[in-house]
Amino acid sequence: MRENVKAKAGVAVDFWRQYEHRLGLGSLAVGFTFDLFIAKSPDNIVDNILLLSYLFLAGSIIILLNIRTRRQMEQEMASEPLILLLILQFCFGGLASNMLVLYGKSGTFTGSAFFLALLVGLILGNEYLRSRYAQLRFNIVVYYFLLLTYCIIAAPTFIFHSIGVGPFLLSGALSLMAITGYLALLFAVVLKGNKRAQIKDIGTYVLVIFVVFNALYFLNIIPPVPLSLKDSGIYHSI
Repeated sequence: MRENVKAKAGVAVDFWRQYEHRLGLGSLAVGFTFDLFIAKSPDNIVDNILLLSYLFLAGSIIILLNIRTRRQMEQEMASEPLILLLILQFCFGGLASNMLVLYGKSGTFTGSAFFLALLVGLILGNEYLRSRYAQLRFNIVVYYFLLLTYCIIAAPTFIFHSIGVGPFLLSGALSLMAITGYLALLFAVVLKGNKRAQIKDIGTYVLVIFVVFNALYFLNIIPPVPLSLKDSGIYHSI
């Protein structure tokens, strides 16, 4: 019985290694396309529940992937976390797609360009950084970028009920608090020994993303989200 299970697992691993790029890109494309058609507006409750679910699921999977990677190194295991990697790709694709739609509704094409660039980055990561995909740096960079862009949309809509410099800065601060708590959990659950040095690098990447995004906002390169046009028209005799 055990031999049959091992044989099937070996076939699955071989299949993954042969078609990993296609499967990863396929999962990313499915997530991106799926949400491209269901994303509506920043104040839509269903959309926000879905986005929060993606963020929670992606964050959980990143922790599970790194726990598994640590155990593989300790036990010299060669199995691949196939399902986890595919689900993570799907979540990243879905988040990027939603942000693409919501930023695109803010009146400029610049916001859309960010998420098209993110999609290209995910594809390149899938192709050229595959051996690192279960590691922390690449995942955290993508995760925090999506978390930050979500906070900038959700916090003004549901917490501050206004847009402007104040809500934007507070939204960014909220994203830093969230990622700090997440990294603390990651540190406690996953990182051991010399891997603790990665916290400094990860924190640097997070701050770079935060600073760059703020610079783009104050240079008016990105729009004052979540401003969006719902209706327009020319009216007479009102």
